[in-house]
Amino acid sequence: MPRKILNNKDLFAGTVLLLMAMSLFADMAFPGARQTNEISTSNRMLCHAIQIAILGAMSVFVCCNYVRPRVPAVVFWEFSLIAFLALTACHAAFISSREQLITFTKFAYWPVGYFFFRIQGDNIRRHTKRLSFLILALSIFTVWYYVSQAELRAEVAARTASGGSASSNVGWTLLSIFTVSLCLVAAGDTKGYVLGAVALFFVPLSLKRGAILTEAVLGMSLLLAGHRLGLLRAFMRKNLHWIVGSIAVWALLCVSQLQWVVKRFVSLVEDGGSGRSQFYLLLFDRWRDADLFQWLFGFGFWTASDYLGRVWLDGVYAHSDVLELLHDYGAMGILSYLMMLAGLFVLCRYTWRLRDEGLIIAVSISSIFLVAGLICGNVMFRGTIYLMMPLGCMAGRLEKGHAAWRVVGDGAFPSRAEMLQNPTL
Repeated sequence: MPRKILNNKDLFAGTVLLLMAMSLFADMAFPGARQTNEISTSNRMLCHAIQIAILGAMSVFVCCNYVRPRVPAVVFWEFSLIAFLALTACHAAFISSREQLITFTKFAYWPVGYFFFRIQGDNIRRHTKRLSFLILALSIFTVWYYVSQAELRAEVAARTASGGSASSNVGWTLLSIFTVSLCLVAAGDTKGYVLGAVALFFVPLSLKRGAILTEAVLGMSLLLAGHRLGLLRAFMRKNLHWIVGSIAVWALLCVSQLQWVVKRFVSLVEDGGSGRSQFYLLLFDRWRDADLFQWLFGFGFWTASDYLGRVWLDGVYAHSDVLELLHDYGAMGILSYLMMLAGLFVLCRYTWRLRDEGLIIAVSISSIFLVAGLICGNVMFRGTIYLMMPLGCMAGRLEKGHAAWRVVGDGAFPSRAEMLQNPTL
């Protein structure tokens, strides 16, 4: 009986998705200290407890059900994640505070989340899929809540005071909604494309420079993927009037915000990217001048934020995965990061060569992970799990196709239409 419970995919999937829904509500009820100064870390213990419960449930399920993948591209990608987890665990063995423990759960949250959703594959039943729709609805509600109730008023006030240079983190939330919508795409649900398009539609209105730049790279990647799969021409032929209308409305909205967007990018010369150029140099110079051991293995888990708090400004983090891992993990950290990027590239190359529908997911996640990681950061945020959800679903589908059709190595595997025609898959 215990073994049967540990192998119950629906039980664990339902538990994790319900806790993720609770996490969204908890984040709204107990905002972070950067949004509300009166809210301390101790008052967010409910949020942290839910997060640790999610990580625990996913870890138990992955440990009891993980099977080495058959697809070489997936093997390499997962090996890079395991290497990153192992490196993080070695550094986290020396953590000495509750804040560092909470941060460690953020580091481990999204790699374990990938394995969890990969193992789930296409085997999540109807009631679990309904919970995934609940997550999407709650994500949309979260954006509405922050825009209409809190951030919009603060942003208007900031624009008035600073001449329109303020921005909103809602842009990153919208990109998270886009990535979650790819879960529907992985399941063959065309509504995922609509939801993703709506999320991308409003990103420029957030005035978040990093989110706008990420969307630009993402858009070019999607155009290449659509052309490779032969979807671009067919989609434009069937939906030309909708495309023209949407572009017209989007252009009008962008023009209305154009002066704010231009000011945000022009201000890069004045503020160096909200001070990034200054503390990037601080972190790099400290690593460069370190002794050989620290040059190789870094200064320890989550020390970049502590160092910047002492020499720059309290509460500032590295704002870059490259600088974060270089400072904290040293040259070994950069090697681990490059392995993860190489793993994503191999997945893109594999799906590109086979013209598989998973190419849309692979290029989308790779684009966001790369650009956001360079200018903002991914590895220290639990929200990166929303990137891993569709990637795990895609990898699970590839594995299922290879197993069912007895594909060897990098051989071609059936399309989704062929898989649906075979009831045994």
